[in-house]
Amino acid sequence: MVYSISTIPVLQDNYVYAITCSYTGDTAIIDCGECGPVLDYMDNDVGLYNSSVSNDGLGVKSLMTVLLTHHHSDHVHGVAELKMRLSERDDMHVCDVVGNANDIARLKDVTTAVVDGDIFEILGGLSVHVLGVDGHTVGDLAYYIPDLSTIFTGDCLFTMGCGRMFEGDYETYFSSMQKIKKLPIDTRIYGGHEYTASNIKFAQSLGGISDEGLAYIEELKTLSAHSVPTVPSFLENELYYNPFLRVKTAKEFKNIRIQKDNF
Repeated sequence: MVYSISTIPVLQDNYVYAITCSYTGDTAIIDCGECGPVLDYMDNDVGLYNSSVSNDGLGVKSLMTVLLTHHHSDHVHGVAELKMRLSERDDMHVCDVVGNANDIARLKDVTTAVVDGDIFEILGGLSVHVLGVDGHTVGDLAYYIPDLSTIFTGDCLFTMGCGRMFEGDYETYFSSMQKIKKLPIDTRIYGGHEYTASNIKFAQSLGGISDEGLAYIEELKTLSAHSVPTVPSFLENELYYNPFLRVKTAKEFKNIRIQKDNF
């Protein structure tokens, strides 16, 4: 099987990601803050970026799975409408919705509940590894797909930044970051928002960025200036230049996160 990963901008600065099998058209998406752009993608590839292979000739795709990273409305609001709209087209259509078993009360559309450490399959053979990454909220999940060298981090980790901490504690959030840091360095990171421009400004305010890092940052700035998504980023780059991955202790993480909150 050959798969494409496409980036679908939704709302103000959110991203939905679509993984599509190039042979069957079967598709899984990560989060769904808005229904319309996802339907446009399913029908005719409208509004997508970063497709790694061509889907020419597939026609209408079939949505098989929705993977939810956390309960915030800008990541889940479109799920119910999406399922309804798809069922109107085909009353036999079944779409599995995956979410955190420990947050079911806030994830009302979940049909498959998972927890940290679980492994399951999507799209006829892709293994998905579940990482519990509490910090932004209690109940955050990231989905790592080894065969695609890819992790979908929701609002836990962004290009050059991380999410604001709304629930939990800094020690837990720091521990979540360590899980991601242990992945292969060629892992591609797909975060849930386009916050890179502001993240860069904060990272530069801290200083200590090498000439190579400045060159990397200039590349990201160019993408942002042309409204091109700065995802995916590679873990290798983030380990060097993302201040939230460079810290060595939970105390350092807390200090930098508080600085970013007030930046």
